[in-house]
Amino acid sequence: MGFDSKDLEAELKNNMLVVATLIVAVTFQTGFSPPGGAWQGTEGGHEARKAIMASLKVSYHMFLILNSLAFSIYIYSAHLILVYHEIVVATVSMAATYGTAVWSLSPHKDVKLRYVSMVALFPYLWRLSYQTFKSFRSCKQQQVDRS
Repeated sequence: MGFDSKDLEAELKNNMLVVATLIVAVTFQTGFSPPGGAWQGTEGGHEARKAIMASLKVSYHMFLILNSLAFSIYIYSAHLILVYHEIVVATVSMAATYGTAVWSLSPHKDVKLRYVSMVALFPYLWRLSYQTFKSFRSCKQQQVDRS
């Protein structure tokens, strides 16, 4: 009584969706409510509704980069697993909402927007470069085989 490969593949796909959903939910929520929260008032030279953690520039930048990377990788993973028009529209909307939240919580908008944008594109660029390298290597192998 073993599993056939289609059952295992479907179970793996379902498990990956569960993990992706959990990671996207956590990273999405963290984008809206960063560690330490946001300043409630403008006392002390801080801007209201901006991330408290942003006063620690290096830590905040690392937080933004790593959280956004995790978010975008798992959004990309969901795209690979589920390719339905409605899901794609929903995930693009969710990614835009995440970017807007991070941008609005960050005191220095131009720098943070660049970080989030670069990190959000990373999984797509990685996959594109991998596919390009793979096809290039395949073409080279075919040329060697013909020789």
